[in-house]
This record gives sequence, structure tokens and C-alpha cells, in this order.
Amino acid sequence: MTSLDAHTISIQDRGLLYGDGLFTTMAVAQGQILNHSLHWQRLQDGCERLGIPFPDADLLRADMRHASQSVKCGVLKCLITRGCGGRGYRPPANPEPTHFLIPSPFPEYPQHFTRDGVQLRLCQIRLARQPALAGIKHLNRLEQVLARQEWQEPDIAEGLMLDSEGLVIEGTQSNLFWIEN
Repeated sequence: MTSLDAHTISIQDRGLLYGDGLFTTMAVAQGQILNHSLHWQRLQDGCERLGIPFPDADLLRADMRHASQSVKCGVLKCLITRGCGGRGYRPPANPEPTHFLIPSPFPEYPQHFTRDGVQLRLCQIRLARQPALAGIKHLNRLEQVLARQEWQEPDIAEGLMLDSEGLVIEGTQSNLFWIEN
């Protein structure tokens, strides 16, 4: 098990080479991770579904506590990769997962977004359907990257992404919630 900061990564890490890993982004307030247990469970479930051994729990928890202590109001992104594993797509027989923790302040949005709402656009890039990856925040985000480069207008806050059948799935960088009645 390897614990690294955001400035250290092996060129042989499968997360870098193949997007072989997952992440979660957690809100942090006064050095405390909000909804920690839900994020922890998402990481465990994702690792299990991808066949990545879950990192040493004591080390990961300690690293998360340490990384979040410097955040008054922001986010902590946790990435877990399968670790290093040579050339080719075949995962190593005994992977040693790596985790990275990246603390950041909350993004600053104009106040009028809260007051007036935001302007959206419909993205041309469509999300592929892959049931084995559905619900996992895996590291391969090329569809979102391509969709986000479709516009440069500062007045457009977000792009809506559809799947191959035209169903609304998510924003390029946000989740969607539907509230009825």
C-alpha cells in the first residue's frame, strides 16, 4: 500500500496509464469530512467492483484526517489506483493500491448563480453506456473533458450530458437532482 501526496506519482501507476482507479470528492468544514461514512462506503464498493484491493484502512483514515485538517471550507478529493503494474492492460496478479489526497478550497461561483439560477447548455458528446461502470466514480473522465471543451462562454455555467439514447444523465461536473411536488 502506498500513500502519496498530489505531487508524487510513479510514471508506471495504472491510474495514470489507463485510468485504472476511482475517486470521491468530499466536502470539508472546519477540518471535518462531511458524510465521511458514505464516501468511505462508495470507495469500498468501487474498489470491490473494479477488483482493486481496498487500501490499508488505518493508513487511509489517518491520511484523510491529516489532509482535511488544513481545510476550513472546501473539498478533499481521494483517488485510489490499482498502483504500478507494468505494461499492458492486464492488471498485476497482486496489485498494491495507491491513494492520493488533494485538498482544495470550494470553487467560487458568482452570487447571481444562487439568486437567479444558472445557464446550461446541452452537450454534443454523449456518455457511453457501460453497466459494469455505472455508479462508479472511475478515473476515466474523457467524455466529460471533451464535453466541457465544447464551450468557452463565461455565462454558461454547466453542460448537460445525455447518454447514447438521449436520456439526461449528469452535468459535466455536477450531479442532477429532480424534485417533484
